[in-house]
Amino acid sequence: MRARLAMVAVLLCCGVAAAQPGNPSAAYVYPAGGQRGTTFQAVVGGQFLGGVSAVEVSGQGVQVRIVDKPRILTQVQINEMRQQIKVLTDKQRAAATSRPGVPALTADERAKLIDLVRAMAIFGRRREAPSLGETVTVEITIAADAPVGRRYLRVRTGQGLSGPLAFCVGSLPEVSHPPVAPSQMLAVTGMDRLGRLRELIEPRTPDDVLTLPVVVNGQIIPAETDRHRFSAKKGQRIVVAVAARELIPYMADAVPGWFDAVVTVRDSKGNRLAWADDDRCHPDPVLSFVAPADGEYAVEIRDALYRGRENFVYRITIGELPLVRSMFPLGGQPGVPTTVRLEGWNLTEAAMRLVGQERGFLPVQGAAQESLDGRLLFAADPLPVALEKSGDASAQAVSLPVIIDGRIDQPGDRDVYSFSGRAGQQVVAEVMARRLGSPLDSAIQLVDSAGKVLAANDDTPDKCWGLVTHQADSRLLATLPASGTYFVHIIDVQGKGGEAYAYRLRISEPRPDFALRISPSVVNLRAGATAVVTVHAQRYDGFAGPIELSLKGAPAGFVLAGNRIPAGQDQVRCTLTASARPRAEPYVLTCEGRATVGASQIVRTAVAAEDMMQAFLYRHLVDMGPWQVCVSGRGIPRPADLVLTRQPVRLTPGGTAAVETNLPSQGAMGKFILELSEPPAGVHVERVVGEGRRSRLVLRADADAAKPGTAGNLIVNAYLERAVTPPPSTGPSPRPTTAPAAPPVVRKVPLGVLPAIPFEVVAR
Repeated sequence: MRARLAMVAVLLCCGVAAAQPGNPSAAYVYPAGGQRGTTFQAVVGGQFLGGVSAVEVSGQGVQVRIVDKPRILTQVQINEMRQQIKVLTDKQRAAATSRPGVPALTADERAKLIDLVRAMAIFGRRREAPSLGETVTVEITIAADAPVGRRYLRVRTGQGLSGPLAFCVGSLPEVSHPPVAPSQMLAVTGMDRLGRLRELIEPRTPDDVLTLPVVVNGQIIPAETDRHRFSAKKGQRIVVAVAARELIPYMADAVPGWFDAVVTVRDSKGNRLAWADDDRCHPDPVLSFVAPADGEYAVEIRDALYRGRENFVYRITIGELPLVRSMFPLGGQPGVPTTVRLEGWNLTEAAMRLVGQERGFLPVQGAAQESLDGRLLFAADPLPVALEKSGDASAQAVSLPVIIDGRIDQPGDRDVYSFSGRAGQQVVAEVMARRLGSPLDSAIQLVDSAGKVLAANDDTPDKCWGLVTHQADSRLLATLPASGTYFVHIIDVQGKGGEAYAYRLRISEPRPDFALRISPSVVNLRAGATAVVTVHAQRYDGFAGPIELSLKGAPAGFVLAGNRIPAGQDQVRCTLTASARPRAEPYVLTCEGRATVGASQIVRTAVAAEDMMQAFLYRHLVDMGPWQVCVSGRGIPRPADLVLTRQPVRLTPGGTAAVETNLPSQGAMGKFILELSEPPAGVHVERVVGEGRRSRLVLRADADAAKPGTAGNLIVNAYLERAVTPPPSTGPSPRPTTAPAAPPVVRKVPLGVLPAIPFEVVAR
């Protein structure tokens, strides 16, 4: 009995809702935004949405009501529907042969056939593309005073909360095409096995001529080009700004990894007036054109490779609207008003005053930029600021520390700055341009007075900027060999230049620092259970020390285990154990990191992010607002400690170490198996030794593969190994058989994960 109770305790305490199939996954929302003061229907598509209880939009002023939920068909229902379709189609074919020209089906029968075929199309699409196959229809009401800007939409079911989707609240009028139906997708992808879908798709009637300004919402299906007509007057500069990749940043199963939109403007005769497939360094296209005459024009949008599916969602802003294309300078000091010169379209002023209240970034807003949030940023930094002296061919002298606001004015231009340094002094040179929306692809060099290049850098990735796919900003850290004059050179690698190619160049001694991201942004757990989370560290200016992690102000019962990022490492896998108290609303948790630099302590809050895959290979961290933990199910009394070993486990190459656990090795329902998840090189489980109601996990470090200095956390998955006897064979013959019974089949049932176990490989 005790062993059985212990087994049940393990099952309940280790069971992780986040690892089980059935957690809601939202792949797209269409339309992906709306105008303030309006009510409209939208479709949320994804997987495991059948038990949806709520759809939520972050921020104030947006209410969502569920109108229709996915209908999950049983196999019996599917077979019955197939039979009904066969009866009706057979009747139709027979009548067509015997009585040509006479309607084979009554109006009611035809309506029933259409409903059956459409229902089967939903089932077929769900089977063909399960991640997109379920839809929830909702009614969204946006208050007239709702703040304009980017929000996050999530779906809640009994299993937890989905990851977030971008949802835009705007001020301009909006129009939307009807959402793509499963029958459309099956028909155009060649999956119309019934042969009935294409004829049920009603041809799209020509759209009304749009009145500008307007935001147009749509979805692209394979080989399709959407066309939207509008009127303009001669001399008007019309701006067309697309948000597509902005809405769904990365797709794991598509190349290049997002909806790669191409937009074209044509006149009433079909002549092409303007075309774009990007916005300088951003994948979503933006263009403008001057209307040559009064009349009707059309905007066409398609995918660059003519792909498409339900999550190829777009928003096009069209109108004679102001759009800031570039600005100079790109930043200033916090609290100090900075006059910024603007370049763009339909601007009423050539300059504006910006004030950053603290070190960080301020988005530049505009009517045409409501859906383009974050493409152009103003940076605030407390260091002294200097402006580039344009036109000076000699090196411009600066005093450290300094941030230089400059620009590569002409293609092939090279800017050079000189400073005085002393022997042994460490110097950082860092460019911030691409991260702020400048198209500059920088490269920098540190050169001594004799012309010798001491250090150089082209690109330095920064994982905190996951939406910048081409990380083109430069950064270097060097120690000066002698006292004297040194030079920093900056160029555009591609040889380009112009008014938009602005930069901020920081030259200073190191400012050791770090930033944190925690993923996933939403954790779904059973009450009292444990899940794996990853904390990512972006280290700056040579900071390499350990970072201690903690939950700030978390409710009782939440525990972050393995809460330390070892020195020199840029991430660690931890475990989060949930409170035993479930609740309807998600918990919002805060994870902080602390590190000591000299006599100072640095404290940084981890930003919740989704670890997204691009095109089957690349990964990016995309910021997603607050860190939410959804706790469901009954409260579970759990043992005080599942892992009894307190100190970090120390392994020597070729040696072993033991971890004491509060788990039995055998239960009434089977044997417990403990396995390492993504173990470090050379570390594996040698054996598990049962010791009554406890067990000992014996780890071994390979003599050759395990490297001293390796540190982090061991993540241990728990399984129940059971022997299951297959049912007896039921052949067509009732004759008795003397064949031996089939041997039992051993199955591993996943139970969950143990709290993280810190470890370190040390030298002998």
